[in-house]
Order: sequence, then C-alpha cells, then structure tokens
Amino acid sequence: MRLLLKGPPDKLSVIARDLNIDYQTLNSHWKRTGFELVKEIGNRIAKECGYQPEE
Repeated sequence: MRLLLKGPPDKLSVIARDLNIDYQTLNSHWKRTGFELVKEIGNRIAKECGYQPEE
C-alpha cells in the first residue's frame, strides 16, 4: 500500500528498513509476486468496466 497508494510513494529501501527486511528480498518479492497481483486486480477491474485488459 505504501508503494502504490501513498502519494508520493515510499521507496522500497525505506519500506525494507522499516520492516527490517533485506532490500533485495523485498524487491524480488515485489517483482515476482506483488506486481503481478496488482496487474491481475487491475485487469479484473478493467474487464468489469468493459475495457479489454492489457496482456
């Protein structure tokens, strides 16, 4: 939420430090899991509104 919904968003390095997680671990998790989840949710919302989701 801090990365996507906050304006301006927090940097991953700040989030990692606050959560006491290694930056590379957080970055890898975001790229592997988080981004794809957000993309899927966005595609569902777009489809419900009558738009074609991007592939």
